[in-house]
Amino acid sequence: MPTESEGSPETTDKCSILLVEDNPLNQKVVRLMLSKYAIEPDIANHGEEAVEKVKESKYDLILMDLHMPGMHGVEAAGIIREMLGDQCPPIVALTADVYHASESDILSQGLSGFLTKPISSQMLRDCVEKHTGLKL
Repeated sequence: MPTESEGSPETTDKCSILLVEDNPLNQKVVRLMLSKYAIEPDIANHGEEAVEKVKESKYDLILMDLHMPGMHGVEAAGIIREMLGDQCPPIVALTADVYHASESDILSQGLSGFLTKPISSQMLRDCVEKHTGLKL
């Protein structure tokens, strides 16, 4: 993983992010925000796909929508944490349900934190920096 002095766009592509989001518009927005830092996230459209992608690739950070059809985000995160154990990257919840989700609720479910939708570019940048150690 890049050090603080290597936070230029040329080196941030070493940061591997999995975005688990069922909404194509939200996928596009997050992808565009991350592209400013030369980060191209892998995309999973639902929880089951996220579990499969984690079996195939190693990620530095997983951004997980909580409300998806089929396997929801908390369930997928639990399976991923169980599969990877100590090697599990931070899993940050994405939620539009800010009134019913508190940080303590999300952390108690084993997630590393959360971002509320709509996601701002600054919130996403702060999240990536906090959970990967990169300086963007």
